[in-house]
Amino acid sequence: MTRWSVAWSALAALLVGGVVHPHGTTIPHDLAGLRLCVDDDSLEVAFERGGEAARVAVTQRLERALEQVLGAAAVPWRREDPCPDADGYLSVSLVVEDASWFAPRASAYTLTVQVGPRTRGPDGAVRALPPSAFDLSVMEVFDERAVGVPAVVFLPRYVEAGLRDLSVSWWEDHLDAAAAAQATPAWLPWLGGALAACVASLTWWRLHPSRRGRPGGP
Repeated sequence: MTRWSVAWSALAALLVGGVVHPHGTTIPHDLAGLRLCVDDDSLEVAFERGGEAARVAVTQRLERALEQVLGAAAVPWRREDPCPDADGYLSVSLVVEDASWFAPRASAYTLTVQVGPRTRGPDGAVRALPPSAFDLSVMEVFDERAVGVPAVVFLPRYVEAGLRDLSVSWWEDHLDAAAAAQATPAWLPWLGGALAACVASLTWWRLHPSRRGRPGGP
């Protein structure tokens, strides 16, 4: 199977899964040329109501989702310790706090799936800031009683969907870049090089008139 067959197969699988619209995602993204990097600081999970047990369970779930989604979509990524301060750093965050002021079983949650330079903030947290390559950020209130599913079960699905959006966006940017490169005639760079050489030679000739007509000169 060729590289482009793999690309289209991965993209088709994501589209058939009903994750995104056929025309790609509406999330700001510029992922062309990037290989994603993940380290121990990439995943931040906090559940105020569920405590440590919820945090560990959701963290493990999202770690599996990250590997499965990026692997199924054939998106290149690597794990380092730590990742370099480059534009391909992937940070994922799901922070869920009590929102009983809204409803008895409500939670205020913030989720992000972002790619950008690896940055350590004043609070010591490491994130992809600014998220110049991919920026999914959501702040909402979730009512368990209205939905009928606990937040610890339901909200990680939003993060998993964000990872699938990231995969689609990555392929969208790379396929667009490949199409733009193919639209450029193969002879055009050679013509540009030849013209540059001619201009350089003419410039040298005009700047050194004393060397013209002196075949015996050094």
